[in-house]
Amino acid sequence: DAEDAIDDAQEAIDEASDDGEDTDDAEDLLAEAEDLLDDAQAAFDDEDWDEAEDLARDAEDKALEAMDELD
Repeated sequence: DAEDAIDDAQEAIDEASDDGEDTDDAEDLLAEAEDLLDDAQAAFDDEDWDEAEDLARDAEDKALEAMDELD
């Protein structure tokens, strides 16, 4: 799910940063993913199920994109 993808991306960013890699773009994408997940939670709290699902999916995609940025 989106939370797992965000956690995985953060771990990958941390490892890459420790190895001296430039992680700025990946960190920006991860921040976007976290914002999308926050929006998904807000939509869920408002019982807007479709929007919550769409935003959670977008958050997961953005987190995966952050990980791809490190390859």
